[in-house]
Amino acid sequence: SAQQSIIRTGTIGMGMYFVNNGTCAVSVGTSQVAKLQFGDFFGEVALTMATQRTANVEATGLVEVFEFTRQDLKSVALKYPTLLSRLKDQGQQRVKRACTARVEVLENDAGDLIVKDKSSGV
Repeated sequence: SAQQSIIRTGTIGMGMYFVNNGTCAVSVGTSQVAKLQFGDFFGEVALTMATQRTANVEATGLVEVFEFTRQDLKSVALKYPTLLSRLKDQGQQRVKRACTARVEVLENDAGDLIVKDKSSGV
């Protein structure tokens, strides 16, 4: 429905979403940073980077989205490992664009990307 929240900053991400119909607004803090429509996706940052959601996404009218869960990702990544790599790269690029002044993206020994909030030290 109109202005319905789909994901909220700070929540745990167990899936990502693909917009099939309608539009969504992406905001970080009080700033709208993107408008998504058919074929666009969101939620990959929390799904691929062991972190909480980094943005709010709201429907801007009637919207249909498809969810791709963490389990879906694990299953598909076994057969298509480049998909996981590309999603991580896309997520890292979005984090850098939206939050370069606020966060630092680190990689641990296992190759997982971790987002560190510079303002809180977490």
